[in-house]
Amino acid sequence: MSEQIRYSLPWTETNSSVNNEKSRNSMSPQGNLLPDDHIRPFSRGMIKLYGVWSVALLATFMAGYGIGSMTAINAMPTYQTSFNSDGKGVQSLNCGIMDKLVFSMWPIAACAFFWLGPILADKLGRRGGMFVSSIVYILGTALNAFAKNFQWLLPGRFFLGAAVGLMQPAAPPYVVELAPPLNRGVLTGKAYSIGMIHITYDDNVDADHYHTRTTSFWLLGNAVATIVCIFTNEMDSNLAWRLPLIIQLACPVIMASIVLFLPESPRWLFAHGKPEEAKRILCKYHGNGSYTALVAKEMDQIAASLNIAPTKMFDYSTLANTRGKAYRLMLAVLTGAAGQMSGNTLMLFAPNLYKQVGMNGVRQQLIMTLIPTLIGLVFAMFGTYCTDKIGRRPVLMYGTFLCALFLALAMICSAITLKGATTVSVNEYNDAAAKGTITSLILFYAVCGWAYIPMVAVYPSEVMSMEQRSTGMGLVVLALNLCSVLGQLTTPIALQKIGWLTYLPWVCWDLIETGIWYLVAVETKGRTLEELDAIFDSPNPVRASLIIAQEVAIPNSEETGHGISLVSPSQLDRKASEAKTGEAQ
Repeated sequence: MSEQIRYSLPWTETNSSVNNEKSRNSMSPQGNLLPDDHIRPFSRGMIKLYGVWSVALLATFMAGYGIGSMTAINAMPTYQTSFNSDGKGVQSLNCGIMDKLVFSMWPIAACAFFWLGPILADKLGRRGGMFVSSIVYILGTALNAFAKNFQWLLPGRFFLGAAVGLMQPAAPPYVVELAPPLNRGVLTGKAYSIGMIHITYDDNVDADHYHTRTTSFWLLGNAVATIVCIFTNEMDSNLAWRLPLIIQLACPVIMASIVLFLPESPRWLFAHGKPEEAKRILCKYHGNGSYTALVAKEMDQIAASLNIAPTKMFDYSTLANTRGKAYRLMLAVLTGAAGQMSGNTLMLFAPNLYKQVGMNGVRQQLIMTLIPTLIGLVFAMFGTYCTDKIGRRPVLMYGTFLCALFLALAMICSAITLKGATTVSVNEYNDAAAKGTITSLILFYAVCGWAYIPMVAVYPSEVMSMEQRSTGMGLVVLALNLCSVLGQLTTPIALQKIGWLTYLPWVCWDLIETGIWYLVAVETKGRTLEELDAIFDSPNPVRASLIIAQEVAIPNSEETGHGISLVSPSQLDRKASEAKTGEAQ
């Protein structure tokens, strides 16, 4: 390494599993990773690594548990009595500004501290970043668990949101950077599938599987929190809502107690002038204690990747300085915003939506909150498969349209249930229509899990160029959290003022969003880095991206390192025009 230590957050070349396979097949024998460099999943080093990973995996679980626990306890009568003199909680139709802030404090804090996480992860290391984040999480959880009034709840929720924001640049890259290169997609995918973090971190990572499993681990934490609350709700004391929050302390306490005794990320060590320590860790976990050819290759790759890493942490000068980069950034930020603006924020208020159609039992409300979460978990895994098979663009368009459809059905059924009234104050409910509302909400969450959980994780990092990715992903997370704040502040007001018409703005936006995706969404499935550059630099990126990947490579005597010929933007757009003309004829 040179005297100037480079900013150590890793970079991705491309994120499609298809692209990774193309890269692997084209690697030369000299110093590059070959398919036989896979490590046996149950080797001595890998078994040790699973134990190390289990601590870092708690980060995403904690985030899901924190959201799920607050959603559930707000429906509990004991909580409502403790914090609201009118006997109604944060999700009640008469909630005030303090009530809405309890929910929205989480994304507000995430917005406020999105810039600090990368600094901590770079200066203190991945372990140091996780340790600081877990301490902040403990503080926030303790304030909530033992809260006596809103003055305790608000800072508690703020600290929780800040902790999750600080954890994002530390825990996910830690898992990836310790994984063997050719095993990363499978191993990290399996690990996370049994456990919302939207940042792509490393080269050679199968981001489709890694990030969707990360979000799946978030959903599992959310589901566990709801299950705990279903059981504690039977208590008649304040322990009914305090106990789930006390249990929430377990994960950050375990992480804070153990994380500093774990091995540091080899990449971080190498970037900070400690290559021998990095080599020792790679030998222990990837070479079963020996300096193998694989370890040597990994050391070479880390050194090579750090040579192209940025020397400046937040460099906005090259973020959108060309037409192609501006288009890339627009797609990435739009995806982050759509991840919160497509209606899924409504599900934070699921108990109130069920109460609106006559489901007054808290236990019933919590069980019906749990069911869509579990279904969303299954459909998120299925969505990962679909993004690789049918492409990103169709998933965005069809998924958003189906979100609009099922929310519209939920609105119609709610209106029938309430006989047109915009409040829950009716004497009789239409039972069949009420079941239709519940079914529509479950189907909506399934579609949202199918489309947006994998796409928010994968698409932004795919569409942005390598030099945009670090700073650009920070803006994506910021956009996502800002939209979350907007939804969480306005939805309770809408439920209070217009009742079932609350669905209408979401339906209208999803229809508009469907049209936007049709006009601007670029297909990235199966595209190499060179093809994506040509697509975004072409006069019409959407049209250019619709050409089948095999048609993009124009035979040439000189091939690229990926085994295809480079295509100029003008050639690509000309072929797209010819394809469109042929279809019209």
